[in-house]
Amino acid sequence: MLLDWVVEEFRDVDFGDKRLNNRLKQIISQAAGMGESTPDRARSTADLKATYRLIDNSKVTMDEVLSCHNQSTIDRCSQQTRVFLVMDTTEVDLTKPKQSVQGAGPLSTDKRTGFFYHPLYALNENGLALGVVDQVIWTRDPESLAKSAEERKAERRKACLAEKESSRWLEMMQSGEQIARSLPHVQFVTVADSESDICEVLSEGSELPENYNFIIRQSHQHSITAAVDSSTGKSITAATVDEALSLAEWRTERTVHVGGRDAPERPDDKKRARKQARVERDATLSIRAVTVTIAGPRQSGGGSLEDITINVVEVLEQNPAAGDVPIRWVLFTTLPVTTVAQLNDVVDGYCLRWNVELYFKTLKSGLKIEDMKYETLERYLIAFSMLTVVAWRIEYLKGATRSDPDSSCEKYFSPQEWIAIMAFLGRPIDREKPPTLRTFMLSIAQLGGYINKKSQGDPGSTTIWRGMARFDMIVQAFAMFNQMRCGV
Repeated sequence: MLLDWVVEEFRDVDFGDKRLNNRLKQIISQAAGMGESTPDRARSTADLKATYRLIDNSKVTMDEVLSCHNQSTIDRCSQQTRVFLVMDTTEVDLTKPKQSVQGAGPLSTDKRTGFFYHPLYALNENGLALGVVDQVIWTRDPESLAKSAEERKAERRKACLAEKESSRWLEMMQSGEQIARSLPHVQFVTVADSESDICEVLSEGSELPENYNFIIRQSHQHSITAAVDSSTGKSITAATVDEALSLAEWRTERTVHVGGRDAPERPDDKKRARKQARVERDATLSIRAVTVTIAGPRQSGGGSLEDITINVVEVLEQNPAAGDVPIRWVLFTTLPVTTVAQLNDVVDGYCLRWNVELYFKTLKSGLKIEDMKYETLERYLIAFSMLTVVAWRIEYLKGATRSDPDSSCEKYFSPQEWIAIMAFLGRPIDREKPPTLRTFMLSIAQLGGYINKKSQGDPGSTTIWRGMARFDMIVQAFAMFNQMRCGV
């Protein structure tokens, strides 16, 4: 059974064969059932064979699958007033105990292999997931780990940005800029974590169109040549960004909910303050801002970048929980920071960054992309590309439940789907009055083990994907039952 949203998402897919185009839609519709594995999603031997034949077909490519979703996402962005493009990197671990995946590259060590996925993930102002507008997927050269850490560090110092993995941050920043230029009526803001604190990326701020800005978390201590307190307009004499912030006045306070975090396991993470364990809490954060001019750094191979004038917002938890590392974000941004409302706007934008982590969690824990069994990376990536779209759909429905709860569920599901689920759960059915999206998504979450108590929040990704794992089977069984009852 083809799902309506899949048909719409891949309306322009073209493998040069209509049968292949239709088969792709069927397989993604099956994958939306959130099975535990490829055979589980296929539901039958015939469907499983068809899935493997599609993935083995030379006409079917990862790029075509992803480009269709990218364009559909851009179309959704065009209907928004403001879009946040959140980017981050996750490693996909394909290490198998008995069989290696041909073409997979090393991850942190040569004992773990896989690939890296870096999406440009679009969200509207309410955090509703619109999809992925672009992405970078790559593997590392196995020979790179044959060198010592000191040798690799020395080589990175000499190499230009285009020769480094970190070039993905600039590439995606520029991709977002192109999209913004093509949609001048939409305001775009790229949001990235501290790994993107690269001067070549920060320097892009001087060339961006008016409808494109960024928020980037600080990682490095930058030398500055000038600084101004954004609240008073007074000049500050300081040598670094942090020193300038320490001399600025606090402007406002706000409360932000902070999720809990387990103690780090990787040796490198154990040394980083921002990776340490913390308890879940509502943190009271103080906010202040300055405008600084960063001294243009020297580039590999000679020459220097021009000085960079940019706004900086500091967010600090003054009184953390006992034993916890205080929350501290230093955010570089091209957004204005003159008023308190503008400061809060920057903080709100950065808080949306967590949504890409939830998307990664759905891919790995829900769809179990690391557990698939394909012998070659090329096949793995085709299957992976299809599941990225399913993961987005789960996050989209979860977000819509929170941002559009009172709309009819028929805005997101067909009548056949919602009627089947409500009938299965023994709920009253009025075909003229479909349940609201919130009511229907609560029903799906309950299929996944969600207990609807007043003390609980909205359903999360886990209960929704568990519910979706039963969703497709219930809908198909209901349709077959009706056919049998009608004598078909």
